[in-house]
Amino acid sequence: MADTARGAVSMTPVVTIAADSDADAVDAIHHNIKTSVGGDCTFSFQDADDNWFYAPNVIVTNSSEELFGASDNATDLVGASGDQTNGPDEAAGAAVQFTDDSNADCDADKVWFLLVKNTGTSDTSNTTTTNSVYFNLDGGTAAHGTADQIEVPSGEAWIGRVNGQVMSNIFIISGQTRAAGAAATVNSSTSVRCTVVAIVEDVA
Repeated sequence: MADTARGAVSMTPVVTIAADSDADAVDAIHHNIKTSVGGDCTFSFQDADDNWFYAPNVIVTNSSEELFGASDNATDLVGASGDQTNGPDEAAGAAVQFTDDSNADCDADKVWFLLVKNTGTSDTSNTTTTNSVYFNLDGGTAAHGTADQIEVPSGEAWIGRVNGQVMSNIFIISGQTRAAGAAATVNSSTSVRCTVVAIVEDVA
């Protein structure tokens, strides 16, 4: 058996039937689709080169940054206010490491599975925020208003297979929901705390 990331996705197509003089509005499943649609999202280690990455306190700001790290293999995003004792070393500028404490080569190591969870908070003190995060997989600048971004709204998560993109080519930024604009200042902050889990191939 091999280490495996096991997930699932499900979507229910809900249509709101407008109210009239004799009835309130009511939600119903779309009559053409008739059911919830979903499936498994599973990825297993291919060999001993695959590694787990985990960071529970990735502080995403309103500036585009690498989700994992750049060519210096040090993180730009993870907040120094994170848990330094009972989890990964999350100090800003710390080496990007896998859960086995080996160091990542962000310009070479490849991401094959990724989960990004928007915790709905802006910091490790659980200060709430309504901001989304936007990330891309093509090495371009992350932005709230361009078409090649994946949006993860407050309290939601995205999971999926990634086709071997190197770690330094995945960028992320905070912004308002549905590409409405730059991140709103909520409780004096525009940041969003995310949890990131990945399976990454060590190509060294």
